[in-house]
Amino acid sequence: MAPRRLLPLPPLLLSLLGCGASGDAPVEAGVRFDTIGGVVHAINSGDGLWSTSDRWRVDPTRVVEIGAVDGAEPYVFGQVAGVAIGDDGRIYVADGHATEIRVFSPEGEFVTRFGRKGEGPGEFLDISGLGLGPQGGIAVLDGRLGRVSLFDADGKFSRSFRLERPYLILEYGALVRFDEEGRFYDRTSLSSRIGTDTVGIVRYAADGRVEDTILTAVHVPSRILVQRGGVPVMSMPVPFAPKPISTVGPNGSIYATDGEAYSIARLTPTGDTLLVIRRDVTPSVVSAAERDSALAEIRKLYREAAGTEPRDLPPIPDRKPAIAALHVDEKGHLWVLRPSDDDVAAMEWDIFDPEGYFLGTLTMPPMDVMHIGDRAIAGVFQDELGVARVRVVSLDRGPDLP
Repeated sequence: MAPRRLLPLPPLLLSLLGCGASGDAPVEAGVRFDTIGGVVHAINSGDGLWSTSDRWRVDPTRVVEIGAVDGAEPYVFGQVAGVAIGDDGRIYVADGHATEIRVFSPEGEFVTRFGRKGEGPGEFLDISGLGLGPQGGIAVLDGRLGRVSLFDADGKFSRSFRLERPYLILEYGALVRFDEEGRFYDRTSLSSRIGTDTVGIVRYAADGRVEDTILTAVHVPSRILVQRGGVPVMSMPVPFAPKPISTVGPNGSIYATDGEAYSIARLTPTGDTLLVIRRDVTPSVVSAAERDSALAEIRKLYREAAGTEPRDLPPIPDRKPAIAALHVDEKGHLWVLRPSDDDVAAMEWDIFDPEGYFLGTLTMPPMDVMHIGDRAIAGVFQDELGVARVRVVSLDRGPDLP
C-alpha cells in the first residue's frame, strides 16, 4: 500500500475525544462551544433544537419489508450485504450468497437484477458493501477481489478500480461512500499487530488513484483468545467492550469516535480535526440478564472451538459503550446510535446538524441501518424465524432545519 501520506492523528484525536471543556463559553440553545487546542468543541445538553412541530419522524404506516422464508426466488435472500435507496426511490439489495444486486420498486416489487459470480467486468467474488455511486449510479464493493465496481441506475456496468488495501477484508455491510467530487472513501484496517489494531480511511481520486490515507484510531481491542492444545484457533470480542467507529459524509467529512465516551471528532477529507461533538449522556448499565446471556454464549463458542471449558475469562464491562454506530445521511446530518436497554423493541438515534448542534432523538424500528436517504431509511433485520429481511422506513424531515 503506497498512499502519499499517513497522518499521525490518533494521539491528537484521542486527547480531543477525552478532553474536558474549559473556560466560560456562552451557551446557545443547549450548546456550549469551547475552543481547546485550536479545535472547536460543541458540548450539547438538553433535549435538542427540535420543537414538537419540526421534529423528524418515521411513519409506521409507510414501511416496506422485502424478504421471505420461501416463495418467489428474488424475495429469498441468502445474506444481505448492503441496501441502498436510489434517487428515484428504487431499492437496491446486495445478496452476498447469490453475488448479485436485486432491484425493487419503492413499493417492494421485484424489478430486475444485475451482476453475477466471477472476476470479469461487472462480476463479483464476494460483495462486502453497496452504496450510491457518482451521477446517481450504484457502487459495489468486492472485498475478495479488492475492487469497487460502478453501474448506472439500471445496472449497466461502467467501470471498476482496485483498492490498495494491506489485507484481504471480508465483511458484510461495509461503508460505500463517494463524495460530491466523485472521490471514494474506503474504511479499512491499515495494520494489525499483536494487541493493537490501526484503522483509517483511504481516499481515492475520481479516477481510482490513491490520494491520501487518514489514520482514525490506534485501538487495543478487548478480545478472548481461544486455544486448542496451546494453538490459537479463534478470538472473539469481549461483549460490551467499546471499539472505534468511523464514517464519512457526502462532502467527504470524516467522523470518528473511540465509542467509549459520547464524543465524535469531525475531520476534513485531508484529516484535519475541525470539530469535536459531545453530548452529556450516561452510558447504559449492562443488566444481569445481558451479562448472563453473553457469558453463556462465550462458553458455548469456546467449547465448540476448543473442546474445553474456558478459564480466566476477562471481565465484562459494567456499562455499555456510549456509542454503538455512526451514520451520515445524504444531507450531511450525523446520526449517532446509543446502545439500547435490554429487551428494547426500538432504536434511538441522536441527530446532529453539520455544525454540531444536537437536533433531537428519532425512534425507529430495530434494524442494521445501511443507508439513510433524503426521505427513507433502509437496512436489514432478522425476523422471528431468523430470516434476513430488508426494511425501508419512510422519513419525515418536517421543515428540515439546515
